[in-house]
Amino acid sequence: MTSPTQSISVPPNRRRLAWFWTLLALVVLAALIIIVIANSDDDDKVAVNTSGWCDKTGNIVRIDPATDECVGVSDVPLGYAFSPSYAPLKAVQDAIAAENKAVTDAAKAQPTNYYVDIAYVVPIPWHDLGVTTLASTTHQLEGAYARQVLNNQLDQPGHPPRVRLLIANTGYDSHGWQRVAEQLKNLKATGRLVAVTGFGPSLDTTEQLLTELAQDGIATLGTIITSDTLHGQLGGAGSVPVRRITPTNQEEIAAALDYMTTGSSGKRRVLVAAGDSANVDSYTKTLIAAFQQQNRAATDLEFYDPGSPAYNATLDNIASRICNSTDVNAVYFAGRSAAAAHLTGEIGRRCGADRKVKVFTGDAINAELSVVPTQTEDWTTLRDALTSGKVELYYTGLDHPDQWGHADGLASAREMRQLRDRVAKLQHTELYPLDDGDAIMAYDSVLTLIEAVSQVSAGLAQPSPAIADLQQLTNGFFTITKKSPVCGASGPITIVRDDVEVAGQLGNTINKPIALARIVVSQPDRTQLRAQFVKLYFPQGSQGWNGQCGFTQQR
Repeated sequence: MTSPTQSISVPPNRRRLAWFWTLLALVVLAALIIIVIANSDDDDKVAVNTSGWCDKTGNIVRIDPATDECVGVSDVPLGYAFSPSYAPLKAVQDAIAAENKAVTDAAKAQPTNYYVDIAYVVPIPWHDLGVTTLASTTHQLEGAYARQVLNNQLDQPGHPPRVRLLIANTGYDSHGWQRVAEQLKNLKATGRLVAVTGFGPSLDTTEQLLTELAQDGIATLGTIITSDTLHGQLGGAGSVPVRRITPTNQEEIAAALDYMTTGSSGKRRVLVAAGDSANVDSYTKTLIAAFQQQNRAATDLEFYDPGSPAYNATLDNIASRICNSTDVNAVYFAGRSAAAAHLTGEIGRRCGADRKVKVFTGDAINAELSVVPTQTEDWTTLRDALTSGKVELYYTGLDHPDQWGHADGLASAREMRQLRDRVAKLQHTELYPLDDGDAIMAYDSVLTLIEAVSQVSAGLAQPSPAIADLQQLTNGFFTITKKSPVCGASGPITIVRDDVEVAGQLGNTINKPIALARIVVSQPDRTQLRAQFVKLYFPQGSQGWNGQCGFTQQR
């Protein structure tokens, strides 16, 4: 035995082992510290319960932790794919993410390759909820991406800044708009966001989002908004005007009535409208008001409540009354697409072989186009009705891919070809991705914003102007005049600058063409609903664009 005072000799191999374990413990501790620091760059994120996150950044979250619906702004280079199970939507989101990364990488490699961010708002439907469709969302993003890529490929002196496209999902019917509004305001304050476009249809939640952004000084441009009330200074006096590239519902009604009047002498009309209830949105209300204001023919009124569980039964009864009225040959339906499709189908099913009724409605019916049918009873009834010869369904579209024909001299026709070629390169399973017109409008909204940004950047210090200066887009929009319009794929675009230019029309377009189209069944397969171009309507006549965008007096 050793004595209490005698030192114990540790063999050299044990000392080496002890040093090894000590060093390993220090390495592990250091790694843990680095991980904590890397994930704690934002004090707010440290306190957030990550169980509600849909991505690792916390930008995309669940509104309700009990569901899998994710909303937010995808603002990272690699992006986040909403509704990835829908392959066409996943494909275009992946393409946008890749383009965004290329833009960011180019800026890192060469600081003069500066860029701006444009956010595209889409209220992506969730399961069966929402008035929009996954196809519409896909088409809008395809159009926006097409213009983003074409812009970023420009490599010449004085070309517009490169663009990153941020996808902002506000959830079905934009019920998650508040979360997105806060993110967009933060991106404007701390990032490179210069404008927001898209926004989906004319809903109350759409108006709330537009108002919030306008009050924060963010430039907005509606892509498919047509309600007569969603423009101008929604945020109050002194706020940034809400602008759009669409015609108004007043103009859509004028186009519909112009065509309805042809060959209808001595016949009655029926206006089928949603009753005055909390379930009626801005789009429907302004269609009804515009029709009642402009219509001069004898017209019967029929009402239904879109929020009632029995509204289909109400529409069935309306269809029966229309079929039993031998002097009615035209119906105008003011409402959303599902109800319009149901009514049209029932008219075709209930009317006798000797009847022919023309149903007219607004642009929202395009939600029924380019969608792979689910073979529901409503869909098959509508398909059979449209091939029966007893009913025809027309609508006033925001555009149509065939509206320019082979007019090679038109700048708008050239833009349409560029869009068509670019969309064709994307991976998708749909046969007619341009039929509903949403890709065309999205293409033009991004094109218009790029033009406004380009006009602002041209007057600033180069090569890398301050983002705060580029965010002042009012001066850029002021250059888009009737004498110098944006030649979009959907037609010439000029936006009213103030109430002095056109009283009460601040932010609206001037003389934007409207494409009257008829919905038909694809032949011979009968598996798709298609839009067949009928005629182009200019609110102020096509001569209003004489000499602009390739238009001539004769066109």
